[in-house]
Amino acid sequence: MGESEWTFKINGVWDGKKSVDIELFEGKLKLTTPPGFDNDPGVMWPEELLPAILISCLFNTFRDIAMRMRVEYTHWEAEAETTLGIDPAGGFKFNSIKVHIKVGFKNADENKISKLMYLTKKYCLVSKAIKNNVEEVITYEVV
Repeated sequence: MGESEWTFKINGVWDGKKSVDIELFEGKLKLTTPPGFDNDPGVMWPEELLPAILISCLFNTFRDIAMRMRVEYTHWEAEAETTLGIDPAGGFKFNSIKVHIKVGFKNADENKISKLMYLTKKYCLVSKAIKNNVEEVITYEVV
């Protein structure tokens, strides 16, 4: 592994029922199909996990850029809405993921906030991964 490349391995094992156990670096995650698709009740599904991962990536990117820009934030929360649809090639696909971020600041002017939020989306690796495949709408409001 070079200095500019990182590899992460994740294992998935069927639980013998309706779910797969994902073995992560630290801990496990159980995933199933969403409600209405013969799922395991109370178990997460990929259709909610992808937006959650996007929110997490947006926050981690935001936090790093805010620190570099010396912008102090006092609040950060996000809500995602995902729309799925039929894929013409077969099966289903993510049509869109909309994320609305509410963020509070201590010491930032409007230009700095706008730049910070633009760079957050630009450098989020999950945003890059879904670009040109899923409509991604990121909005924010200062609270």
